[in-house]
Amino acid sequence: MNNIAKLNNNGNLYAILKGFAISIVLSLICIFAYALILVNSSVKESTIPYVLITITGICILIGSSISGLKVKKNGMLNGICVGIAYFLTIYVLSSIALCGFGINASLLIMVAVGIFLGAIGGIIGANVAKWKVRQGDVGIVFSRATTVKDNSYVFLSSYSTVIECEL
Repeated sequence: MNNIAKLNNNGNLYAILKGFAISIVLSLICIFAYALILVNSSVKESTIPYVLITITGICILIGSSISGLKVKKNGMLNGICVGIAYFLTIYVLSSIALCGFGINASLLIMVAVGIFLGAIGGIIGANVAKWKVRQGDVGIVFSRATTVKDNSYVFLSSYSTVIECEL
């Protein structure tokens, strides 16, 4: 119970829900676009499982990255939560639509892909959030650049002050 309270107090729950919602909406858009391609082209239906796994993985990666950006720490845990929430929702909805709750190899592969890419996306998002710097910050960073404001980039080098330049 104490962990749930910490999760909610830190804003993690909001970040997880936001990442989950973005991944679901993005998945629906991509699946609809793929359905249009299937109907209006000569793409074979045998590509459906591979494309669905790819769409699912990319959408979870994006959603968990956004979740990691919001919390700035524990990115892996937040990403895994986004992946699990995504698959629980998809599993329940597809089981209701197909009138059966079954577990097969395809489901297990998709869950593993979702958890793995969720963790990777969360790590990426949390680390990108940490890279944001202000002019005058001192950093030990090697050849990273980040946008500070319109057309302005920050270049960092080892043990140096952040330098702002216009491009």
